[in-house]
Amino acid sequence: MYRLVPRVAGLPRWSDADGAGPRETGTAAPDGAAADDVAEEPGHHRVEVHLHGGGQGYNVMGYTYGQLVDDLLDQYEQHLELLRLEREATP
Repeated sequence: MYRLVPRVAGLPRWSDADGAGPRETGTAAPDGAAADDVAEEPGHHRVEVHLHGGGQGYNVMGYTYGQLVDDLLDQYEQHLELLRLEREATP
């Protein structure tokens, strides 16, 4: 199952959304920004991909129709490959 789930998240503390510059030292988000790096106020809209196993952790907001179709097909191909590998591993 391939679902698109809209989300509203808090703005990262390091964001420049208000035009006043980064909220903390630095100009970009650190890799793997922690949950405590998110401010309380909502303001960041995302559309996340969810599969049968749960959320995939990436945002497709702004994708064109063609890009969404490509993403869906990529996910499906990965699923087929997983099934093939499981089938080969079973004696």
